[in-house]
Parts: sequence; C-alpha cells; structure tokens
Amino acid sequence: MTRTQIGILWGTTLLVVIGLVVLSQVLGRPTSSSMTVEPTAVPPAVYRLPESPGSARSLYAYADQAARTWQADAQLASALSNWAFVEMDDLSQPAPWTYQFYSPATGRACTVSVDGTQATVIRESLSPYPLRPVTGEAWRVDSPQALSAWLEQGGGAFLKRHSVVDLSVRLRVSEQGRLEWVVVGLVRDTETMQLVRIDAATGAVLE
Repeated sequence: MTRTQIGILWGTTLLVVIGLVVLSQVLGRPTSSSMTVEPTAVPPAVYRLPESPGSARSLYAYADQAARTWQADAQLASALSNWAFVEMDDLSQPAPWTYQFYSPATGRACTVSVDGTQATVIRESLSPYPLRPVTGEAWRVDSPQALSAWLEQGGGAFLKRHSVVDLSVRLRVSEQGRLEWVVVGLVRDTETMQLVRIDAATGAVLE
C-alpha cells in the first residue's frame, strides 16, 4: 500500500469517526415532539440480616439455665449486646449477650453473660425495685430483626456517614409494660446518635 493510499484510508476513517460522533449528538438531543423519559428511581436499600446462632433468643436458653441454678424462680428482665467500632459485617456474626434476671421471692437480681455456649453469672445484688418480666408470648422478634429495622430506619446510612460508631441493642419492658427493642448507634466521643425502638412482639417501629 502506497503512502497516498494510506493517507486516503486514514482520512476516510477519521471522517467516519467524526460522522458517528456528530450523529450520536444529534440523535441524543431531545426534540419538541420527543417523549421525555423519567429517570428510573433507585430503590431504597433493604437490610435483612440473616438468622444467627448468636442471636438473643438462641443464647437465652444458656442464660436461663444459669439463672435458674441461681434462683429457681428467676425471670428474664432484659437482654443487652454491644458492638464497639461496629461495621456492617459485624452485625451478621455471633456476639456475646448479657441477660438480667429477677427473683420475685428474694427481690434480688443477677446478670448472666453468655459467650457461645458458656453462661456465667457475673453479678448478683438486691434489686431496689421489682423488675418486670419478659414473657415468651410478647417476645417474638429476635435481635437480627431488630437490627435490620434499625438499619432500614436510618442506621445503615448512619454507619456509612460515620466511621467510628458504637452500637448497643437492648430488649426491655418499657414503663408502659410493652416489650421493646431499643437500638442505639452512637458516634464515639460525641452526642450524635441514631435511636430506633421496635415492638418486640410485632416488629413495628415505635415513635
């Protein structure tokens, strides 16, 4: 191929490229009669944590056995777990739980820590007032569902905005007698937090 032929071929290729660019720009311009296509809305993130062998309900049996060894009439009053410097993946992993029990006969309370299958009574004392018991009928929502609700109600975005967050999740009986989950994310060394309360019987988010 001669230098002239190469020049013609190159020039032709360049013209084709330029023509395609111009054509794409023309076709891409909306006209007065063209239909306006609305951008597709991005669905909100949906968080569904998997069931975990380290959930509050799955470890409760170990705590209950230790508590009934302490006092035969021991009743569950609350459950608590914490994550320091939490990351999203941490919430799908087993975590230690702390359970508080109350003995109506003695008026005393004890705290049981469960890590894996190991349950240990770590504190026992006279309770200043009777503690309301957690009933099995009211406790239908486990900790993964409570954490998922927190993530969906702004907790997921909260974790993305802040790099150092401590998270706590607590099962308790409110002053109104309702069993509820209280999930709180707190930015370390600040008062910035994300708090969500969830009905432990229905999973509904509470005001």
